[in-house]
Amino acid sequence: MENNFDQLIAVLNTSSLSIDVLDEIKLFLEKQTDETLPIFISQFFQSLLILERWIWQLFSQ
Repeated sequence: MENNFDQLIAVLNTSSLSIDVLDEIKLFLEKQTDETLPIFISQFFQSLLILERWIWQLFSQ
């Protein structure tokens, strides 16, 4: 799971971004529970920051 989420986030800035990638990211986030969320955040903090930046850029367009 670890590398897969990082790889999905890395694809965000490519021109080949598809709905499938966004759906997979959404699924990763939806799978998190109260118990797994702190570990998920600590493991993927950098990727989550990239995701946040990407979303703000999308909103500002």
